[in-house]
Amino acid sequence: MPVQFGPRERPAQERPRQARGRERDARGSRAPVQRARRDQAHPVSARERRRVKVDLSGLNIASFYGCQLIRPGTLHKYDDPDRPEYFERLIAALGGKPVDYEGRKKCCGFPITFVNEEASMTMNAKNMVEAKDKGADLMATSCPLCHINLDLYQGKAEKTAGQRIDLPILHLPQLVGLAIGISPERLRLKRHIVSPKAVLERVQPKEEAVAPPIGGA
Repeated sequence: MPVQFGPRERPAQERPRQARGRERDARGSRAPVQRARRDQAHPVSARERRRVKVDLSGLNIASFYGCQLIRPGTLHKYDDPDRPEYFERLIAALGGKPVDYEGRKKCCGFPITFVNEEASMTMNAKNMVEAKDKGADLMATSCPLCHINLDLYQGKAEKTAGQRIDLPILHLPQLVGLAIGISPERLRLKRHIVSPKAVLERVQPKEEAVAPPIGGA
């Protein structure tokens, strides 16, 4: 007699695909069915934009999502994990110029740092070099482990790549803090391995600086 499987026991290949609230768009990407909601996700109001006190318009800022922020894609409600935008939307809201490069959504290499350091540093360097080639002045990430690999181990990445990278790495809260006028000293930017000093010298306070509107007023 063939084995009878209950609802929780059926082999994965025989289970009906569950509706995940996503569909494939024309380019094959997993796009949220409610794509219109993405445009309203985390809107930056006019009141919040008025808090921007430092002009970042002269900076090309590369975002780095890394692995955990956009994966697993089935859990995303407001953005397309294949073509995420909300990091770039925030950078634009702060007045900076987002840098478009493929490496922003790739792994930094940290998970294999202590298993295969050479492979990790190769991945690490590739992402940063690509961002630099696209004109990035600095990179911002929200992942502390990505920050370790990108900043603390940037010297090792340079040796692996055989070239100087010299790309300052900021935590996302530090970038926001800088834009709203918090001093670099208070943000502890001096503690970074790759100094952002040269980049910060190009940033000037602007009392009436208001970032361009995004996501609604």
